[in-house]
Amino acid sequence: MDYHQDRFEDYSLMVYKDGKLVALLPANTSHKKIVSHQGLTYGGLIVSESIKIKDFTSCLQAVLIHCEKEQFTHLQIKELPSIYGSVPNEELKYLMFILEANLMRRDTLSVLNLNQKPKPSKDRIAGNKRAEKHGLRVEEVDDFDTFWNTILIPNLKAKHETRPVHALEEITKLKVKFPKSIRQFNVYKDDKIVAGTTIFETNNVAHSQYISGNDDKNTIGSLDYLHTYLIF
Repeated sequence: MDYHQDRFEDYSLMVYKDGKLVALLPANTSHKKIVSHQGLTYGGLIVSESIKIKDFTSCLQAVLIHCEKEQFTHLQIKELPSIYGSVPNEELKYLMFILEANLMRRDTLSVLNLNQKPKPSKDRIAGNKRAEKHGLRVEEVDDFDTFWNTILIPNLKAKHETRPVHALEEITKLKVKFPKSIRQFNVYKDDKIVAGTTIFETNNVAHSQYISGNDDKNTIGSLDYLHTYLIF
């Protein structure tokens, strides 16, 4: 989270039991609130997979006592989607119910279970055939410059008047620190980039953090070809 240090006032908490670290809460402060770190997509209380509900409850209790002692008015926590956990992980959801916590936001995810061997749709198959006729190819690369500057930044600016959450310098630094967890796949036509995606990969999940194609992506089927390559 260090590349976000100029944007947020870090207030990550560590919970100890008998001198041993048993839980982490990545967080920052915002107007007398402790918030699941806003520089992270997901949050929650991080504990060992072997922890029991009694100990999990004690960890959350310790965090709440700390909040009250330091006169924070709110504790706002983002839950970790269950697909990211190596074991069932809904203790926090249960405790939030017990505490009658307020639900502020709920998001949805579009997820494919690759172990179930999903079948491509008719539109995806048709797009992939168009891509093959145009001679497209997919290549994994180590740098992000071409995708960021040629495809991603121009598209986000034109369509949404915004920029990628990660600047080029930031995503490059992250790649250096986590070379096996951040991967870049580009689609080329006649050696010119036409689409690409940046994948954040964990033990259980491959997440498309960014995905974009140029103006003729539907005509030549570049994104269909990319998804077919990655999924099927």
